Amino acid sequence: MSVATLSAALRVETGKNSNRRTRRGGRIPGVIYGEKSPVNITVDSHDYYLLTKSEHNLISLNIENKSEEVIIREVQYHPVHGFPLHIDFMRVQKGHALTMSVPVHFEGRAKGVIEGGLFSSHLDELNISVLPKDIPEHIAIDIAGLGIGDQIRVSDLKFETFKILNDSHEVVCQVQRPKVETVVEPGEERVEPEVITERKPKEE
Repeated sequence: MSVATLSAALRVETGKNSNRRTRRGGRIPGVIYGEKSPVNITVDSHDYYLLTKSEHNLISLNIENKSEEVIIREVQYHPVHGFPLHIDFMRVQKGHALTMSVPVHFEGRAKGVIEGGLFSSHLDELNISVLPKDIPEHIAIDIAGLGIGDQIRVSDLKFETFKILNDSHEVVCQVQRPKVETVVEPGEERVEPEVITERKPKEE
């Protein structure tokens, strides 16, 4: 897969006040984890925004004329405004499998939908174990053959370059039967069934 590039700067000061100043200056604080000691860094907010517009999972992070390949492990967002507060990066070791989440793309139009069914997705991403060189930008799932009442489970998905870690019984997507509603015409009344109870014999 293609590798995105992102420039970073070393961060000497840490803590809440320092992080606030960093964000006011148009940068996002972050940390690089894995293999070596953690490294505190900052990245440009605009550069990160452009990065999120692509589907690159593998990133070449450039720090002071040195680069290392990383993936984004976790991003903390502001609970109200939604902008990123902090980014955790994880170093990538060549030849070592990674555990990560990858978005799912459903391709085609299910034949069951054409027949009036309702398509619903249950998993928007899948957890996989994959080598860095084989990280997919997304996982494509063809749904064209799904008829009404059909579903795709994790166990139905087979890929050569990575292993899916989700429970094999999990439903990824399905085409449900349309709900049938009883239509009452104007002026008509809904007829309730008559309830018959046992009658007691008349007293003599």
